[in-house]
Amino acid sequence: IAPAIAQYRAALAINPEQASALYGLGNMMNIEGNYDEALRLYQQSLANRPDHVPTLVNHGSLLAFRGDFRAAEESFRKAAELEPTAFAPQRQLGELLLREERLDEAIERLSAALDIEPDHGPVHLKLSIAYAAAGRVEQALEHAQKAQALGETVPPDFLARLRQGAGQS
Repeated sequence: IAPAIAQYRAALAINPEQASALYGLGNMMNIEGNYDEALRLYQQSLANRPDHVPTLVNHGSLLAFRGDFRAAEESFRKAAELEPTAFAPQRQLGELLLREERLDEAIERLSAALDIEPDHGPVHLKLSIAYAAAGRVEQALEHAQKAQALGETVPPDFLARLRQGAGQS
């Protein structure tokens, strides 16, 4: 990681506003656990290139990690608006909305993510959880089984409750 950091710093020494170098160095700082610096670099990158979807997604992810869910949602929404067919913004926004128990919106976004990547096991599992929380047991069971078929670990008690709720044994 040190050589990559050195290269990004060298690029920024030549052009301190280069959005791609700011984004790349932000990623390196994030990997190293230097979250304050990563956040600063993402924000600086976005000031120069506010339409860069990967920066918006990573910025939102870091904000969510730090507990700033409102700002994270803004980043994810902007990314999803800019690239509606990009998987990551839909997934991240859906998971954030699920965490916030905004179930209808979470289901909409997680479903949109699956429209883009239909065989993504973790999203099927999250969508199953959202459907279960919304009382839509049959749909929850369908996505839990799909997640399991795709190799995701689905808690047996969760699956059993869904089966029971759907009238299956």
